[in-house]
Amino acid sequence: MTVTQMEKKFLKEIAYEKIKEKIIRGDYTDNPYTSENELVRELNMSRTPIREALHKLEHEKLIKLTGNGVIIQELSIKDTNDILDLRVAIEVFSLRKSIHLVKQKDIDELQKIIDEQQVAVVNEDSYAFMQGDIRFHQYLLEIGDNDLFLEIMKNLRERLFTHGNRIFNKKAGRMLKSLNEHKEIVEHLAAGNHPEAILTLERHIENGKLRLLT
Repeated sequence: MTVTQMEKKFLKEIAYEKIKEKIIRGDYTDNPYTSENELVRELNMSRTPIREALHKLEHEKLIKLTGNGVIIQELSIKDTNDILDLRVAIEVFSLRKSIHLVKQKDIDELQKIIDEQQVAVVNEDSYAFMQGDIRFHQYLLEIGDNDLFLEIMKNLRERLFTHGNRIFNKKAGRMLKSLNEHKEIVEHLAAGNHPEAILTLERHIENGKLRLLT
């Protein structure tokens, strides 16, 4: 790979990360439209890496490219149901299979994430809360050490993030309910109550589905 090719790849990845961050931060919540020209101006980058980044984001179903510009993809009710059902299948199976591997250091790390989410609830910071939610569930999956599960869930969570950020935005009550469910999962893990930990995780994801759909 030549230096020029490496620079192009590097710029495309920068554009991809910056545009994705704008999407998951909820920058397009009120107006789910943008354009290539607007992104060129906002990111102060050339058109080529932005165009390549947009094609990658479209492949991940975070956006849809049209003749008139870029539409930030909203999840349909069916998409949301399908994604949450897959989350239940993967996350519950993974925890059931790996729960005997949970150590005190894992409990401590999960508790640290919960403490950070508690601060986000107080500050009514839905973005920070959702970031914590991602880290919490990602950590549980990492205990199972299934690379394919981790890869699948990364994309699913990014698709859910914008929708979830909007649902939790300035709604401390909803964030607190989700946080308490995280606390309950960790309490059962710490007590060695494995069946209840698994059941609580499943119930937590199902409750999340209800919060996203109502």
